[in-house]
Amino acid sequence: MHSKTSAVYITGTDTDAGKTIFCAHLLSFLRAKGINAVSQKWAQTGWGEYDDAAVHAKISETAPPDSLDLIVPQRFKYPASPQLAARLEGKSVDIDKIKTSLAELTNRYELVLCEGSGGALVPLTGNLLISDLAAQFGLPAIVVCANKLGCINHALLTVEALRSRGIDILGIAFTRVSQPGNDDIIEADNIDAVRAFSGETVLGEIPWLENPDRRNACFDSLGENFLKRWEDFRFAPAKALKK
Repeated sequence: MHSKTSAVYITGTDTDAGKTIFCAHLLSFLRAKGINAVSQKWAQTGWGEYDDAAVHAKISETAPPDSLDLIVPQRFKYPASPQLAARLEGKSVDIDKIKTSLAELTNRYELVLCEGSGGALVPLTGNLLISDLAAQFGLPAIVVCANKLGCINHALLTVEALRSRGIDILGIAFTRVSQPGNDDIIEADNIDAVRAFSGETVLGEIPWLENPDRRNACFDSLGENFLKRWEDFRFAPAKALKK
């Protein structure tokens, strides 16, 4: 499987779109299928309060298999964009460290799930957005979209932003991040509209989970759809990832 895409960029339509839960459940699904997968968070802000890698490990029921510097190469305390959080500490995001850590993980694993920070156009540095880096690495993307009023606009803008950077879209995954009781008519139409206007594959939807920190079989069909799409991508490892 190493001839296939060895890393996938998981971005969201906004902060709290459900990227971490999606990434964690996808990792759990892949490991249950016997696929040697790992997750990575390029830049974690709010460090000390948030630890997305720990959520991934808990749901997939595996301890992070590598050093923290590989799994979360950039960590900052302030809960903001990586660029701002780093600046408040008198630092800057070390792009070379992200590049080296991802290269190492792609050498060790069949697939690396790279969870972004916030939405697709969050600043990593003063002149680099997070999706710019994904484009440099040549990674296909999954767009995670919180299914709520207004998400059609957010999803389609995210798709356009990725396409403009030459990023292939592997699929769109919807999440129910709020409790049941919202307008089911709107939420069903959101999925249909995003599929129709984007022309992209909708992988499925994660329903509202009372306990999202535990593996749930409802994810299996979405995971199977991901595997079918992943089989379609035969990218050689991007030159940017080679040491």
